Amino acid sequence: MLLLLDDCEHLLTAVADLLAPLIAQCLAVQVLATSRAPLHLRGEYELTIDPLPLPLAADDSGGNGDVAENPAVQLFLERSRAAGSVWVGDTGALADVVEICQRLDGLPLAIELAAARTRVLALPALRDRLEHVLPLLEGGPRDAPARQRTIRDTIAWSYDLLTPDEQVLFRSLSVFSGGFTLDAANAVAADGGTDLLPRIERLAEQHLIRPLPDKGALRFTMLETIREFGLERLHQSGEADETRHRHAAYFHDLVITLDAWVAACLPEAQQILTRLETEYPNLRAALQWQRDTGDVSGLLELAGALFFFWQLRGHLRDGRAWLEWGLAQDAEVTPPALAMGQLGLSGILYVQHEIAEALTLGEASVRYYRAIADTAGIARAADHAAWASLDAGDVDLTAGYIDESRAALSALGDAPWAGRLSSHLGNCQGWLVWKNDGGPPPSSSCARLSTSRRPLLARMARSTPTPVGPSSDWEWLSRRAEHGRKPCPTPRLHWITPGGTERRAASRWRSSTWRACSRKCTAGRKRPGSSVPPRRTANGPACCFSGISGSGR
Repeated sequence: MLLLLDDCEHLLTAVADLLAPLIAQCLAVQVLATSRAPLHLRGEYELTIDPLPLPLAADDSGGNGDVAENPAVQLFLERSRAAGSVWVGDTGALADVVEICQRLDGLPLAIELAAARTRVLALPALRDRLEHVLPLLEGGPRDAPARQRTIRDTIAWSYDLLTPDEQVLFRSLSVFSGGFTLDAANAVAADGGTDLLPRIERLAEQHLIRPLPDKGALRFTMLETIREFGLERLHQSGEADETRHRHAAYFHDLVITLDAWVAACLPEAQQILTRLETEYPNLRAALQWQRDTGDVSGLLELAGALFFFWQLRGHLRDGRAWLEWGLAQDAEVTPPALAMGQLGLSGILYVQHEIAEALTLGEASVRYYRAIADTAGIARAADHAAWASLDAGDVDLTAGYIDESRAALSALGDAPWAGRLSSHLGNCQGWLVWKNDGGPPPSSSCARLSTSRRPLLARMARSTPTPVGPSSDWEWLSRRAEHGRKPCPTPRLHWITPGGTERRAASRWRSSTWRACSRKCTAGRKRPGSSVPPRRTANGPACCFSGISGSGR
């Protein structure tokens, strides 16, 4: 015998009390129950009904490909026809349909309500209005239950089933963009000092939050439609400002603690950068809150500390926009924040080859770090200023900043990023000699770099499978720069080879870089399905880089 029960979520206790003795005494009875939350009975199996699969973007060529076969798109097309829309059948409009279905998270009710709007709204207009979903998706069938006539009422039905404490937590969690960890939830929740796990579990059971597969810490997320409802209730409760402040403070502290500059020098650099990439939507939300509230110091500290993240993960334009806005404000800013913001923007402008502006900001950052006696800041900022002045052609200024950065580094002792900065300075010294067409004898250059050798050797020992010792290993490191699994830091080690001048080291570093690039591009061409065009010249990929051979680090 099969017993069917529908919409049990608002009667969980009563339904469980009914079914428990029935199932125990009547072994032939099977129960199929629909509910937004489990009944928590022995022998219960949960089958989650996920939203409809989201379509991929329509073909750039204008063809519909497999988009029209997607269930979410098909539902939208079907309900649009039922509404009498005139655009149905226009394959060129599928790109808009795809965006609409993605914005609606594949929720069938949301798609149906949006499709009904196409009787009075063109697709582009509907797509643009979905920046805010809830006000638009109303007016469902009159014969449907009240909770199924609008998306807001549908979500409110689940929200109203929560306890007051669970509702407070749900509102707090809606401030996260792109997901959150349990640690982040504890930091941002209004009562984060208590154990949140039971309430997190309750929200997941109600499908108001969803666990995300992750190799690291477990993450949760909200569908954007549900998150919009949560933010709406958060503002109505008067808790929005405090919650956003805690959110921004948590991610500000997280970025300062991780310090992408230091992270780039550590074996776990990739994991740290991946963590920052995962949290990127939250980082942007934190920066936006700091901007909205006029916290210019906080914004400059956060955006400046993200410089290496902006660079290594390809977000230079975004980072530049935040930093330029912060530095342009006529507001009282703390000296450390101003110095960090100037240093960050200087680095971005240097990478984008706007050398004069990069040098101006780099020098300003050095001056501020001097004024507050921040030795670590001086070491980093003088390194940036040295590179910018080198590209600007002022070799005397370059030499001065190299010496200043080196002196600050020596005063710091065994900093975790000493090896990286020593490598930068060695690179800069090599290019300085190259540009100056001469330089000190090998003994002198080796003596000046001797304080850098120990942290560099320690760093290489962590990064390579065999110990680095006498000079015979330097040739092995050169080969590893081409063929190793971690080629990034190794070419820079040529700057301090004991057997040769800095000028010769610079030549070897540049040639090994081109060989490594050539091998990578050749491997890409041989990879199945590769779209890399065949090599057309004898020099290969190096031709593509010839215009920047003297401007990079």
